[in-house]
Amino acid sequence: MNLFWSIITFFMIWWVAIFAVLPWGIRHSQQPEAGMLPGTPLQPNLKKIFLRTTLVAFALWLVVYGIAEFDLLSFRRLAQAMHRQLEKEGKE
Repeated sequence: MNLFWSIITFFMIWWVAIFAVLPWGIRHSQQPEAGMLPGTPLQPNLKKIFLRTTLVAFALWLVVYGIAEFDLLSFRRLAQAMHRQLEKEGKE
């Protein structure tokens, strides 16, 4: 995986991870003020959320990078195997 695809992959993983990390550690007000939604966090701590998201995304990116770099999962090989299987079934 070259640098360009590594960055694109990391950004995509980061973007998905932020939605998973967003609710971690968020406390809501038990008695919201007038005009305040009940789900509004008391302190959003966006810096912590971005840091957690980056750490989670980096860990996931390492897994994806390892799979791609060490060719542990090759979609090309899977497609070729499926093609051979279909040809084999068609000849029978």
